[in-house]
Amino acid sequence: EEKEDEDPVFMADEEKRNEYVLEDVGKVYVGSIANVVGRPWIFGQFDDTVLLSALFLLDSGDWIADQYKGDIVEVSRAFTAMANSSDDDNGILCGNWSGDYSGGAAPTSWTGSVDVIEQYWKNRPRQVKFGQCWTELY
Repeated sequence: EEKEDEDPVFMADEEKRNEYVLEDVGKVYVGSIANVVGRPWIFGQFDDTVLLSALFLLDSGDWIADQYKGDIVEVSRAFTAMANSSDDDNGILCGNWSGDYSGGAAPTSWTGSVDVIEQYWKNRPRQVKFGQCWTELY
């Protein structure tokens, strides 16, 4: 209980902590409200490229002011904004709902975050084409 008082994101339940934080594979859910399907996904939160990219993104641009980098809520909001590339903000993924994925990859072709992050890292600051409603970033 003492840790919970000191750390607003501490999860006392070890089973939940293992599932929500430490599992590097799982499922993402796709489809419509009437037809939801779980797809296997490699989260890769412990991969070196993911960590380097996360640190690079936090320190580049105007994603988050230095005084907020110790606030998990603000850091989470910054990473959420980084996932979606809009106009010239150098975010990671370019959304595309047109069905025409020439010049990139279909959003359904990705099998994990590491592949997306590696593609971004290789071509930064150009966005990765394409993604849809991708919300998981470290």
